[in-house]
Amino acid sequence: YANLQNPDLARALSASVATGGGFAVEQGYSDDVIAALRPLVSVRKLGPIVVPMVHGNLYWPKISTGATVGYISENAIIGATQEQFGAVNLTAKKLAAVVPVSNSLIRNSGPAADVIVKADLIAALSSSEDYYLLRGDGTNNTPRGLRCWVPTVNVFTAPALSGSVLGEADVASVDSSLSQLELALVAAGVKMIRPGWILSPRTALNLKSLRTTSGARAFPEMTKDGMLKGYPFAVSANVPTTLTATPSGGSQITTASEIYFADFGYVVIGEFPVIIDASGQGTYTDGGSTISAFSQDTTIIRVVLESDIGMRRAEAAAVLTAVAY
Repeated sequence: YANLQNPDLARALSASVATGGGFAVEQGYSDDVIAALRPLVSVRKLGPIVVPMVHGNLYWPKISTGATVGYISENAIIGATQEQFGAVNLTAKKLAAVVPVSNSLIRNSGPAADVIVKADLIAALSSSEDYYLLRGDGTNNTPRGLRCWVPTVNVFTAPALSGSVLGEADVASVDSSLSQLELALVAAGVKMIRPGWILSPRTALNLKSLRTTSGARAFPEMTKDGMLKGYPFAVSANVPTTLTATPSGGSQITTASEIYFADFGYVVIGEFPVIIDASGQGTYTDGGSTISAFSQDTTIIRVVLESDIGMRRAEAAAVLTAVAY
């Protein structure tokens, strides 16, 4: 993750290099360190079922198809019926990073450098995990995220906007599209235990700003109560706004987003507790070279998070694609 997202994290933080940690050394200015910006997390925020994976996996039996009953005439033979069983099968997917921190930096910095690095790593883990819990495709040792669990029947296409931006004329179509997602779950018999929406920041802002022809906000509860059509919503920059899609009745766009709606009472996250440890004796790899922390007077901070996500019923999730707002 460090190599992909921020190569500086994969190099030893050095007190003599500003971008490698030198900015945290006492130099007569504020000791506060500005935190890196991280996408807001969403999946865990909306209350999925979180269970421990003691042995690295979780096998949770479920009824895929229920028994059937019917009326019969007097003295008729009662037909046999039987449930069909399945399982939610989760396997721990490991998300990890190491950050070598110069001991000179730890000794000389005003703020506790190791604490800062640990906090940033946890934020990085949270952000990366949220992306894969939401949009992971299950390949390359990643979870199969919520988006990939949505059955085809629950994938809907947003209608084209009446103009270049979301406006008064679009209120009815937007409201209808959101209701379409809700109806998909209700019609499938989902119990609506903890339903919620996940939106991109762009979509959330546009929906908050949308007004009817009378000038009233179309969704005032978003600002007042943090709700959308009666259900809580979470905002995450992990929801893309650069997808190529074609809105219903419109032309292809390359700035499309998606809106997710799910009953998180059916979403299961299996996890191990986050491991955070440090060592001044070990080694780490940087650019293919093995480096001794002891020889370089470096402390290695390591964080590891193992988790996976599954659905007790795939019908408990729906998505609106080709969202232009």
